Amino acid sequence: MNQTRPDNQPDPTSYWADLFDTQVEKYPDDAVKALNFSNTRLMNQVHWEVLSCIDWSQLFSGDHLLDTGCGTGVLLNRLVSSSGGGPTLFCHATDISRGMLHKARAAVEQKISDRNRCRFYCMSVDHMGFRNRLFSLVLASESLQYTDPYAAILELIRMTRKNGQVIISIPNIRSPFIQKAIQKHEGRFSGIDFKKAAELIRPKVGGFKVKPLLFGEDQTTAPYLSKKLVPDLTPEEIQAANRFILRFVI
Repeated sequence: MNQTRPDNQPDPTSYWADLFDTQVEKYPDDAVKALNFSNTRLMNQVHWEVLSCIDWSQLFSGDHLLDTGCGTGVLLNRLVSSSGGGPTLFCHATDISRGMLHKARAAVEQKISDRNRCRFYCMSVDHMGFRNRLFSLVLASESLQYTDPYAAILELIRMTRKNGQVIISIPNIRSPFIQKAIQKHEGRFSGIDFKKAAELIRPKVGGFKVKPLLFGEDQTTAPYLSKKLVPDLTPEEIQAANRFILRFVI
C-alpha cells in the first residue's frame, strides 16, 4: 500500500491498515482478556460506554446494525451477546485491516449459530459501499480517528435509516493527551473539534447528545466529567475531556 493524498501526505488509511496487520496478534478477541491487556484496557472501557448508550427498545428483528472499525471483534462479540434473547439482528462489521477482520470473524462465528447473520468487509469508514438508509444502529467506537472524521460522520448519517441510532466514541483533538498521539503518528491520527462536529451533525439529525470522557495516560478512567448523556457541553468540559461519546438519532 503506497497510496498518497493529493497534498503528498501519506494516506492515513494505508498507514493504519499496514500497522494493524502487523500487530493483530497483540490484540485479544475476548472481552475478558481485554480487561487485563494493557494495550486494549482503554478500548475495553470505551466499548462499555458505547454499549450503554444503545436503546434496545428501538431495535427489531430483521434490523441491520453496523460496527465500523471492528478490530478483533471485542465490541461485536458484546453486541451479539447483549442482543441474546432479543430481536434477531443482522450484523455488518468493517475494518481497514484484513488481519483484524480475520480474527474478528473467527471469534464472532463461535458465538452465533447462523453465520449469515454477521458479515465482514474490508473498507474505510469515510467511504463505505453500503446503500443509503440501511442501518438501524451504527457504531463507531474509536475508529474515526484513523481517517477524516468529519467525512466519516457524514457517511454514518447517510447509511442510517430514519429514527436509527448512531453512537460514536472519538478523541478530542484539543486534548494535550491526544495531541501527543497526533505528533507521534505524524498527523495520521486525528480527533474532532467538538463545536465543529456538533455544527455538522445537529442540522442533519433529530436528537443529539454527548458524554465527555477523561482517561489518564495509564489507560485508566478518571472521574466522569458527566455521568450521563447531555445536550451540550460547557467550555470547561470540552477543555478537560480527551474523548467524547456522541449519540444521535436520524
